[in-house]
Amino acid sequence: MKKSHITKSAVSPPIRLGRLALVLAVIVPLGLSHLARSQQATDPGVTQSFFKSLDQQTANAKDAASIRALFLEIHNRTVFGPLPESILQKAVRAQENFLKGTQPPITEEAIANAVNTMGKTLIGNDFTGTNTMQVHLLRIRRFAALPTLLATGSPRPADKIVANDMSPAGAVYLGLLLLRQKAANPAWFGDPDAQNKQLLSAQFKAVPRGKVIRVKDEPDEQATFRMMLQRGLADEGSSTTKAYHSFMDNLGISK
Repeated sequence: MKKSHITKSAVSPPIRLGRLALVLAVIVPLGLSHLARSQQATDPGVTQSFFKSLDQQTANAKDAASIRALFLEIHNRTVFGPLPESILQKAVRAQENFLKGTQPPITEEAIANAVNTMGKTLIGNDFTGTNTMQVHLLRIRRFAALPTLLATGSPRPADKIVANDMSPAGAVYLGLLLLRQKAANPAWFGDPDAQNKQLLSAQFKAVPRGKVIRVKDEPDEQATFRMMLQRGLADEGSSTTKAYHSFMDNLGISK
């Protein structure tokens, strides 16, 4: 059994689980051709229709009820487990205010800082972290599939695909997705600068449409991180929930 990436400094103690027969959805969204080859996975749900449904849900999220459903879906597609009501309410208010023009858009730099702060809190010094460039590259890689969710929050420069900011919903999705990869996917452990160079220099080969690549067993790191979140987020007063609140605060979602 390999050593888990999550150490004793984690909020909850590591949990030893047997390997689970599980298809890991969205395990390597960037498709880093060298880093991700051993971890890349898709299933019939991880297709354009999988992302299209989320993007359409974003487009339709205009009131409190539909925005609430959107954030629940974002949480379920990224870190899983229960979502504390206090965090959900904070997220819903931020997206409502963004749509009204009273909540500022959230920058890619803020997302990187939020991911790093939460990762260090949950995992400790073994968390190798991310940076603004990696956030941006992940966003660009996902943008064609999620143009509404990852849309620019401020006027887009004429020479760029997006500006460097986005809505609270897009920021939470991107941040939690990247946190999960950096915390629990061995393909993402390591220096983000080196990973960015590999992405920019590699010839990425997309998985052919309709082709399914399955991961039969859940890696120890995935199981440990998933169970830690499930246990911690079930308690509004836990250290895990507090770390999630700090993640939101660092994004600029603090009310």
